[in-house]
Amino acid sequence: MPLTIDLAELEKLRVSLPVQSAASVPDLLALAEVAQHERKFEDAERLLQAAVLLDPEHGPTWALIGQVEDEVGDVDTARQAYRRAMTLGPDERSTLGLARLLSSVGEWSEAGALASYLARESDDRNLREEAAVLLAQIEARTAGSAS
Repeated sequence: MPLTIDLAELEKLRVSLPVQSAASVPDLLALAEVAQHERKFEDAERLLQAAVLLDPEHGPTWALIGQVEDEVGDVDTARQAYRRAMTLGPDERSTLGLARLLSSVGEWSEAGALASYLARESDDRNLREEAAVLLAQIEARTAGSAS
């Protein structure tokens, strides 16, 4: 079952479902991360769908949706989920995830802008380094295609 991420459709789905169990969003995310690690992507998607139905404004849920959908190759859903996570609060991991995703599909300009921002501005040294490596890869790729 594909994930529903459209907010209006989520609300329709939430209202149509019977009362859910007492599982919390953090519990569902923890289980989804285990499923993702075990490469059980359908299980991860099911758990993430339940989490986003419980709280559609929870940024970490959207960030994990971005990661899972990126891994399964659903670029459009991953892109939307990463962007949604970023609008719900500062989320540099989602920003880096989106930059990597955009780079993987050849959207160099935006990928480079995001990576450049993180390489300069992030307070997280490891994330700055990861962004700098990605930026160097993007620059090498675009320099090679410009000649």
